[in-house]
Amino acid sequence: MKNMIILALRAARLRRDAFQHVADDPDEILKSFGTVLMASMLFGLGLVGVVGEGAADLDTNTLLDRLISLWLVAITTLLGWVLWSASTHVLGGKFLRGGGEFRELLRAQGIGYGPLALAILLPLATVGTPLFFVGVFWVLVTGAVGAHEVQDNDWFSVVLSTLPGWAIFVFGLLVITLSSVGV
Repeated sequence: MKNMIILALRAARLRRDAFQHVADDPDEILKSFGTVLMASMLFGLGLVGVVGEGAADLDTNTLLDRLISLWLVAITTLLGWVLWSASTHVLGGKFLRGGGEFRELLRAQGIGYGPLALAILLPLATVGTPLFFVGVFWVLVTGAVGAHEVQDNDWFSVVLSTLPGWAIFVFGLLVITLSSVGV
């Protein structure tokens, strides 16, 4: 786990070697999966209010609702990761003639999900929402750097290939999650 967090921090700092390392080693899929899952769980914990004023209000029904919300956020984020990587692969690899395989792109974009962990601070009134949006945008940037390292496209092609999948992830899947959680 320590290596996964170190690798996710290097990816968050946009270190190209982190993306290359993950893309080149098929065994690193577990670290990418773990990073996405960890970020989604922290996002879910932020949504259900474990930080801030509502953290102490727990009864059986509230706990069950929070667990269902955590599960829904985790599944949605994992599905969004796969869909984003697939759309980036199709657009950047097939249409814009980039290199790399889908699995390499999946690993490289997955390790960049670390900044989504800022969403745990969502319940904090003054800083939570701005930090959430910073984290979501930061994930876009790390995903673009990961796609650039895997596909060897120019930056314009990388932006064209990563932006639609990210938009589907953020505005489609996360809106569904946020509305079902009651935010």
